[in-house]
Amino acid sequence: MTKTKSMSINISESEYEEIKSFADFQGESISDLVLNAVREQMELWEDLKDIAERKDEPTSSLAEVRKRLGLCNV
Repeated sequence: MTKTKSMSINISESEYEEIKSFADFQGESISDLVLNAVREQMELWEDLKDIAERKDEPTSSLAEVRKRLGLCNV
């Protein structure tokens, strides 16, 4: 069994209603909607860290990649 933790945040009633409406529209619970949004932001953060770590690596243009793959006329 996975251990779980509970979190709470304080938001205005209008923010809650807006989030609730959006969650309903998406067919998700508020918890799922918020957790998925946070996960997406964490993935973006990881991607940005990877990009920063590779900033000095050589890159290729799309034209160079196409040429190497023999797709020059595509």
